[in-house]
Amino acid sequence: MEKLKRPNVDAAQNSYDYYFYRGEVYTKRGDYDRAITDYNEAIRLNPGYAQAYHNRGLAYYKKGDYKLAIADFNDVLKLRRDFSPDFNYRGFLLFKMGDYDRAIADFTLSIQGDSKNATAYNNRGAAYNNKSDWDRAIADFNEAIKIDPNYAAPYRHRAFAYMQKGNFTQARTDVNKALQLNKNYQSAKDLSAELQQKGY
Repeated sequence: MEKLKRPNVDAAQNSYDYYFYRGEVYTKRGDYDRAITDYNEAIRLNPGYAQAYHNRGLAYYKKGDYKLAIADFNDVLKLRRDFSPDFNYRGFLLFKMGDYDRAIADFTLSIQGDSKNATAYNNRGAAYNNKSDWDRAIADFNEAIKIDPNYAAPYRHRAFAYMQKGNFTQARTDVNKALQLNKNYQSAKDLSAELQQKGY
């Protein structure tokens, strides 16, 4: 276990880094409340500390406080518009809250910032799936797989889209691939069972 040092309260210029790094240790331990307290202090001492807002947003996400997490990712993006991962994180939270259009907009901004972000393509495809926009969903899953052929999630999600379009053979191929890559992928197992009930 990492040892926590006492902060050097006299070194005001550097103390925000101390609280930030101690917050990271608490985060790794799963002690999100203490982590948030330290990120709060880091931000108080350095209000422009984008990474502290980012880490606090992740801690709020882990606690299930999606609105507070989104507020922190908003602050990151005000401070650093080029920080494309936080468009993806914010989009994911909006997706979890059922706001698919705003989620798609954020995933698109994340992709614009990093065209090799397979996760953002997968997430945007999942949002399109939830809007029953199967063709756009499949196009995004294709891109995610092209970038990372060993990423199980887009195979599973593409299988669902193909199933909804009535292409059960392709759906079976994709779900098998997802399970080949991750044999413990429960939602892929569930989809496989559903396809089996349909005779595929």
